[in-house]
Parts: sequence; structure tokens; C-alpha cells
Amino acid sequence: MFIKSLLSVFALSSFLNASCVSTIDINFNFEKERISIISKVQDSKKSIQMNYSGFKIEDINKLDETLQNGGNLVEFSYNKEIKGLNENYISLLSDWYPLIENGCQYTITTSLDNSYKSVYEDTKNEIDNISFIASKHFIVNNKKYNNINIETYFLKDDKELSSTYLNKSIEYIELYEKSIGKFPYNKFRVVENVYSTGYSMPTFTLIGSRLLKKPYVLNQSLGHEILHQYFGNSIFNDFKEGNWVEGLTTFLADDYYKKLLNNDINHRKTILNEYNNFVTKDNEFPINEFNHRFDKSSQLIGYSKLSFVFHMLKNKIGSKDFDTLIKKLYEENKFKEVSLKELVSFFDKNTNIDLKTFFNQWLYKRGRIDFKIKKEANYYDKNGFSLSFSVIQDENNFYEFDLPITITTYDKEINKNIKITKANQHIKLNFSSEILKISMDNKIDLFRKLFKNEELLSISFLMNQKDLIAVVNKKDMDKYKNIKTIFPNAKIVYSDDLKFNDLKQNTVLFLDYENKQLNHFYPNINIDKENSFLIVKEHIYDKNRQMAVINFGKYKSGYFMMLKHYSKYKEIIFTKDKIIKKMDSSDFGFNFEFNTIPTTIKIAKNQSIKNIFDEIKDKRIVYVGEAHNNFAHHLSQLRVIKALRENGKKVSIAMEMFQTPFQKDLDEYISGITSLEDFLKNTEYFKRWKFDYNLYKPIIDYAKLYKLPVIAINLDRNITSQVSKKGLLSLNEQQKVSLPKYIDQSNLIYKESLGGIFKGHNQKDGKKDIHSLPTEKKDKHPSSKINLDYFYQSQLIWDEVMAENINNYIKVNDDRVLVVIVGSGHVIEHYGIPSRVYNRNSLPYKVILNDYATSKVGDVVVVNKKNNTIKKQNKLGVYLKNNEELIVMDIVKDSFSSKIGIKKDDLIVELNSKKVDNLYDLKRVLYFVEDLNKAVLKVKRGNKIVKLSQTL
Repeated sequence: MFIKSLLSVFALSSFLNASCVSTIDINFNFEKERISIISKVQDSKKSIQMNYSGFKIEDINKLDETLQNGGNLVEFSYNKEIKGLNENYISLLSDWYPLIENGCQYTITTSLDNSYKSVYEDTKNEIDNISFIASKHFIVNNKKYNNINIETYFLKDDKELSSTYLNKSIEYIELYEKSIGKFPYNKFRVVENVYSTGYSMPTFTLIGSRLLKKPYVLNQSLGHEILHQYFGNSIFNDFKEGNWVEGLTTFLADDYYKKLLNNDINHRKTILNEYNNFVTKDNEFPINEFNHRFDKSSQLIGYSKLSFVFHMLKNKIGSKDFDTLIKKLYEENKFKEVSLKELVSFFDKNTNIDLKTFFNQWLYKRGRIDFKIKKEANYYDKNGFSLSFSVIQDENNFYEFDLPITITTYDKEINKNIKITKANQHIKLNFSSEILKISMDNKIDLFRKLFKNEELLSISFLMNQKDLIAVVNKKDMDKYKNIKTIFPNAKIVYSDDLKFNDLKQNTVLFLDYENKQLNHFYPNINIDKENSFLIVKEHIYDKNRQMAVINFGKYKSGYFMMLKHYSKYKEIIFTKDKIIKKMDSSDFGFNFEFNTIPTTIKIAKNQSIKNIFDEIKDKRIVYVGEAHNNFAHHLSQLRVIKALRENGKKVSIAMEMFQTPFQKDLDEYISGITSLEDFLKNTEYFKRWKFDYNLYKPIIDYAKLYKLPVIAINLDRNITSQVSKKGLLSLNEQQKVSLPKYIDQSNLIYKESLGGIFKGHNQKDGKKDIHSLPTEKKDKHPSSKINLDYFYQSQLIWDEVMAENINNYIKVNDDRVLVVIVGSGHVIEHYGIPSRVYNRNSLPYKVILNDYATSKVGDVVVVNKKNNTIKKQNKLGVYLKNNEELIVMDIVKDSFSSKIGIKKDDLIVELNSKKVDNLYDLKRVLYFVEDLNKAVLKVKRGNKIVKLSQTL
């Protein structure tokens, strides 16, 4: 970053023609790192006042006497040690010459030979400080523009930059002469400094060698320094009342260049985000107390906030009038000293707007606008289409401001400015057309706290968090031993000791690319681990915090010590050859959508599903979603399988309904080795899935007929059950073996969309959701066992395991098309399984759904106008004690059980000569009963076995 832009000690006199003249002769002793000065000062209009404390003046008594008697002519000499003084590059910037109060015009002579080229403030105007730069290695080039002599003083290694800097300087001066007025001096020099500086003095700017080749210096900082020739070096700031020069220069230079690149709105949002992260109640102060920047927060107040104030002022008084006043400000105050109070008075005097409240709240009060929108409503009444809302502020931090609002109606977009004059202000507006959406301050014209949807992921957030944990593998601790130097607030937590509450309650920084826990949160970080990088991510469990990963790679890890210079970015990568920076993006303004313009779907022709092959013929994976209990959806799945096979494709079928431990049992049934009854028993179908097998039987029968492989892709239900109750971190190492290496939790839109399913789990009336996890044992109050974060983790494990199993199969069976049969929730928006498979193999795929409302562009939607049904499964008509104990607790009226005489507390032990030990056995046996009315049931009643049927 450009560290300094103006020597903040300039406070110059208001006289164009100098009355005070100072001649300085400097003798250099490089061996002793010392200078010897002989000087004469004369003021034709007033007595001399000079501060020479810290200087060993020869014959100091004579100097004291002359000044005490109000003399206006003094001669003095002294020696001064200058640490680091050397003959190759001479830099005398401050504390080398006594300060003459009220300013003076300077002339310098030296003992240096003609091989030296030197620069100082060569002006006939009075200035209150003098600097001197010289080197025998300077290569001087020059160019003329409008009688202004523009020069570069560059060292040999940078001499090729001269032409670029000369032309760019002319470009800036030409711009400012048109927009502000005639350049104040007849010369301007760009001088290279061996130290990393960025100073502007009258007639020249001093830029560090390390910075000269930086694009932002040429394209922004140089223009900033040249503008300081106007504001700061010709209109002088009165530092006794604050520093307004930096804010105005930032607005007219840096922010203006952003506007030329159409990046001004983004830039203002970035400023507000940085302000939120760096400026706190403890370090904030009002603008009128700003003198010079000393850290990031002071820069954001004195430069950025004040620049924002000028932006708001320009909007308030009008762009054309503001530009005219800037010209007038310069013309009337050139070579005068202007205080902040006088600047305010100037704008008050030259506008017809009452600016008293505006300036009082922005210049003399700390803080920013912080408002909320509540009670937003959209309705139709006798006045037409009405919009109402309330703008709410804290009474103790109230600002008056003009709120820009954009209303999108069905017919057009309308922009308004609403004057906010109360802490709780209700607004009602009427329109002639349907109101679709409102946006407030979507061009970021107000200096305010960002809304949540506008906040940017950034390194600055990490740098200022007190609740920051740094998660590290024990073996890597030595590598990251200096992490607290970069993040002083970080608390070290070892990966193996990480608890869910650590994640939930803190901002999290994962140390190292190969961090054990990182794979379970943000696994898809495709950066060469030899690079050093820092990437900020969304926090998976808390919207008010962030997560990040930092890697100390082979290249430039030391650059992290300068992290504050990259604070606005969300991603910074230090490679061997370059630095890659990436900004976050977010919404603009407060947006509330009442409605959208409805979309229409034009059906060109009704196309039979038999023609679906054209849509999927080039895909390796075809996902066909379902509502598990909708038979029509399963028939559509079968039709897709048939279309592929009948057109010559080798088809395999992946099914969510079967778990991977039972793959062998699937294979044996498809190949004809085992019977259907054995298949259902061996795969524990009625325990593991529970939905009527007839829903899936046509698909399995077709696969069996044509020997199409059926792949079990679901996982052991015990793992998802545990995770849904205790979280991912509760799994032991043995359980983790069955999980994929990576579990990507980063899609928070997907997490939000699962909220509806989560609510289904937490319904207190005990109702089931058709997409609920088959691995959960339901109870009346499951909310005591499940929270949203754990539910999300269990869903992701479910998705990732199925994605892994799909990928493992397809990569070793590259001649086959895989049709994936899963619940629609796993494929809607492609968030669940499809995106995770694609991240693994990038193979082409298609998603087929059964509802337009859940589809996205590119999906295929199958419409069944009439639903096929299946015969309902046999039911005895009893309520049992639980799934494992077949003790009858109640009997359904007019059911089979009531007709054969089952009694409460009977224990069911056998059905049609088949022993049953639990509910799953009972369901399986019932499935094969042809006529329930002829079924024979045996129960244990007391100590007796009783045989029951309607025929007995």
C-alpha cells in the first residue's frame, strides 16, 4: 500500500509574495554521518519566530537575544548528526533544520559536486518546512506541458519508467486544470526514494523504489500526490482544527478514478466493510479530530469516511454545483490557510441548502448511519398499489439523511429520495402499478452499516476477531508457531481435540492445506500447496462469523506479516512469480421482493417420454428423482431405464433404497441365485427402507430380466443416526473409515433449503415428512435429539457417501450409463448428489424431475397427468409396543386382527407358519400373503400358543 501521501506538517502562510527568505548552505561529512549548516533568515514584514530546540547552535546566546528582541534578521550555524547519511543517496526530510513559524521561502546551496542532482521545495512561496533530496545516480528526464516543466529523478534501474511517469503526470495535470484550475506551480518532479515513502511536497512527490513499478501507484497514487499540489501544497490545511485535505483529495482523486472504471459503487461498499471490521467504539473518533493517519482505523476515518462525506455532500447539493464550488474554493483560497471550520463556512455560504445538521453530524460526531427496515408491506387499497415500511434507528445514534430508494413495479423502475428526520419514521407510497420489489441505497450512497446480505468476506474480519480459534494438526505446530504474530487473538486448538462448540462459537482459522478437519468443511481448495495462501470462507454454523484456511507454503509465507495491506480481499495467494488477489461479491442495498414477474413455459409439443433418449444419449449419469411413495415417479424411472437400454446403452442402476453392505445380496438376486423372499430378508429391506416394496418391484424385476447391475449406494444408517444426534465430530476413527475423505459443507444455500425438511423432523405432532432420513428412529419429540447443524451434517454424509459410491462405480465401468434412483431432495438444484459427483469426475449428467417448480434450466421434467397406484400392503390392524417386541397394545376396529380375535398383550410369534421376531419380519411375511382373510396367525397369550384365523 501507499503508506503516506502528504507530509502532515505543512501549515503555510497566506502570503503569495514571500516576506521571509532563508538561505541554507549545507556541508556534508559522509564519513562522520554529519551535516554542517550555515544559514541566514530575513523577514521584511515581521519579527522572526523560530523553534531551534534540539539543535546545537553556535553562539546561541546571540541568536536568543536577537529573537527575544523581535529581530527580523538572524544568521546562525550548527552541526547535525544524520544517522545513515551516505554519499549514494541523501535524504533530509525532517528535523534537520529549525522550524520557522509562519513559513519562509528557502534557497539551498551545498558542498556537493556537480555530479549530484538535487531536489527541494523550489518555490517562491512561503512554506514552514524544507526537505532536501540528492543523488549522483539520478537520471533526470523532462517534458513540458503548458509552460510547466515536468521532470523525473529516477535511479538507473528504473530509468525506463521515466517516459511513462512523465506522460501520466501530464495526463493528471491536464485533468485537474480542467476540473479545478491552473496548476499552482511552474514545475513538478517525480523523485525516486530508496526508502518506501509516498510523500507530496510543493513542486515534487517522493516515491519509494519498491513502489514505482506497482500499477496502483501509476494509476492512482501518482494522481493523488499531484492533486495534493492543489489541496495541501497551495491551499494549506490548518492542522489546529483537523485535517480535511486528505479526505477531499481522496474523493477527487482515488474515488474519482474508481468511478472512471465503473468500480465506485463496489469501492464504497468495500470501504464500509473495512470500517465495520477495523473501527470500533474504542478507536473511533470524529473527523474533526483527525490530524494524520497512524493506523488502519485512523486512515478509514480521515481518508475514507471524509471522502464518503464529500460524496454525500455532492449528491445533496448536486453534481454540477459541487464541481463549480470546488473550482471556486481553489480560486479564492490559493496559497491561503483554510481550517475545517472555514471549509464548512465556505459551503454554507455558497449554497442555498441548510447544511448545518449535515456537517455537525458528519464532522463533529463519531459513528455512521445504522438503520433497519421493518413492517414492510405491499397491498392494494382505494389509493392504488401501496407500499409501506418503517425506517428504525437507535435514538442515541440518530442521523438525518436522504434515503435513496428504488421501487420496481410491473411497468417501470422508479427512484426516490426520502428525507429521514426521525429515529422511527413510517413511510407510505402509492403507485399505479403492481409493486414487485424495493431496494434501498443499492448504489451505496450513504455512509452506513452494511446490511447482512451486503457484508463481504474479507481478511480484515479475521484480523480483528477476539473469538478466533486456529485449528492445527499437532505435527504442524512448529510450522505455524508464529501464527499469533499474524493473528494475536488466535487461540490454538489441535485438530484431534476440536469440539463442535469450538466451531459453533468462534471464528475458525484452519492452519495448513492438509489440516485434518478441513476436509470436512471446505475440501475443494484447488491450490498448489507449495503456494502460500489465505482464503476466507462463510462460516457453516454462524452467519455472523467466518471460516478461513491459511497455508504456509514454499513461497513467500513471510508476506503474511504485511497482511493488513491485503485486508479487503477474501483470497490472497503468494506464488513463486506473482500475487493473486480476489475480492468477495455480495448484494447491494436492502432488497425486499414482494413478487416476481411470473415465468411461462411454452410447450412446443407434447413429447412422449419414449423420446427422452435424445435428451440423455450423451450423458454418463442420469439422475431420476422421486417422491418415495409416488408410484408414477417410479414408473417414469423405469421408462428412462428402458429408453437407454432399448437404444443400445449398457445400463446400470444405482439405488438409494439399498445400503452398501448388502451389495452381494443384490447381485445374487439379480443374477437369479436367490429368491425374492431371501432377497428382502438378506437386504433387511423392510427395516432399512420401510416403503412398500411394490413401489420399486417393476424396476428390480426389469433389472433381473435383463441382468442390469443394481448398485447399492446408501450407507449404514447407524452413522447418520449418530451424526444427526451428536454431530460429525462424534464419530470415532473406525466409523470414519466408511466415510469419504471429503465432506463439503460449504453450500449454505443447500443448508437453508434443507430447513423445511428439518422442520418436518421437529414436528411435535409426530407427522412424517416423505423425505425424512430413513436412518432416524422417530419419536414424538425428536427435536430434543436433532439440531439443524447436526441434521445438515447427516444429510451431507448421506449425499457424499452416495456421491462417492456413484463415482467409484462409474470410474471402473466406463462403458456404462448409470441411472441413479434417489429422492428428489438429493438432486433438486443439483446441490445434493449431482454437484458432488461432478466435483469428483466432471462427467456429463442430466437431472430428471417430476415437477416444474423444483426444476432448473436444463433439467428434464416428466409430467404424469394421471397417477398409477399400487395395491396397498397388507396390514394386521394392530398397534405394537415397539419395532422389536410384537406385543399388541391396541386393535384397530373392523380390522383383520379384530375379526380373528387378537387381544391386548398378545405376542405375535408366527404368520402362515413363518416365524416372526420383530416388525420387519412381520412386514416381510405379510408382503407374501396372497389373501389376508385366509391368513393364520399364532400368538403367545400368557403361557399358551394360540392359533387364530377367520376360518377356524
